[in-house]
Amino acid sequence: MSTVSRSQRLEQILQVAAREYDDLSQTFANLDGKAQNTITAAGIFLAAITAFLDQARLQQYLQIGRTFSPIFLGGRRDGYS
Repeated sequence: MSTVSRSQRLEQILQVAAREYDDLSQTFANLDGKAQNTITAAGIFLAAITAFLDQARLQQYLQIGRTFSPIFLGGRRDGYS
């Protein structure tokens, strides 16, 4: 039976913790990059849509958004949450 000293065991634990931290850091970086790309694409999409709308149509869509956004957010239609 192999005996491992306490300092060797602690060294192994630290190595495992360092690898786990690196993996989690890489996962966070990947998710953050995906989130930034998604927001960028959404911004470009919204900019393209608004570029082709005239002022009257844009006001109409904004009014519709004010009417339905409380419903989508779980609020009441009369403006009171």
